[in-house]
Amino acid sequence: MKTLKNPKLLLAAILIGIIAITPIPHAYSSNLTLTIFTTKPSYTIEEEITLYGNLTYNSLPVPNWPVALEVQDPLGTPVVTRTLQTNTSGTYTLTFKLPTNAKLGTYTAYVSSSYKGETATNSTTFELMPRDIAVTNVTLSKTVIAQGYSMKITATVENQGYPTETFNVTVYANTTSIATQTVTLTSGNSTTIAFTWNTIGFAKGNYTIRAYAWPVPGETHTADNTLTDGWVIVAMIGDIIGPYGWPDGKCDIRDVASVAKLFGVNYPDPRYNPNCDLTGPTPGLADGKIDIRDIATVAKNFGKIDP
Repeated sequence: MKTLKNPKLLLAAILIGIIAITPIPHAYSSNLTLTIFTTKPSYTIEEEITLYGNLTYNSLPVPNWPVALEVQDPLGTPVVTRTLQTNTSGTYTLTFKLPTNAKLGTYTAYVSSSYKGETATNSTTFELMPRDIAVTNVTLSKTVIAQGYSMKITATVENQGYPTETFNVTVYANTTSIATQTVTLTSGNSTTIAFTWNTIGFAKGNYTIRAYAWPVPGETHTADNTLTDGWVIVAMIGDIIGPYGWPDGKCDIRDVASVAKLFGVNYPDPRYNPNCDLTGPTPGLADGKIDIRDIATVAKNFGKIDP
């Protein structure tokens, strides 16, 4: 018998032979697939939320099979837990509504299912967005208005929430409604609307002016729906100013002089005083000009005292 002179070469040959005849295992790949989707990326509190997906095995639907689903709020607390069943097409779906006190922010939905010894999981997210409208500014065209005359009030409103909103805005003098307008605003946009306050029927005195945007369904932050902007004095015609800077119940030389010295001054001249702009081509409505109409209106009431 011939002895192998180099045993190390023999061992190497044996190992190479073993490797050559031993099959290499394939990398494990799951045949089970589970998907999850939402109908849109963001919802509001009062909206229905729909989650859906498919369960497949080897790309074929898995019908009538359980799928576990859990929805967690932005703090990771489970708020919805369900065991769903796929239909004959391997599709599952869940529609639900969150409570009115649900937290705003990012929600995560998890799904899981086991089939033929395999487990598939998946997740998706959606945003719970607020519905929130606000009054951001109120502007008065004057602070003294003759009884029975008209003035302009503007209010700026903003949609600070997620969906497009249609809502009403009402302007009040104290607790009495002056006028209401309907506004439609897309998310993040604002608009300024003008109101005309005709003071016919309003008693002389001080009035606090405020604008109120009526809350939309599901709106929880309503503190900014109301904004007050000072007050307006409804006075007798021609009573513009008194010894203390506001009407004193008399139409006297102070009132005539306050208008006369501004004769010819027009808006936006910094000298323009809207309280001295009593009327224009439309009787009882200021026109941005202090002219002969305004002087005549005060002059013909000169000497009158508010009863």
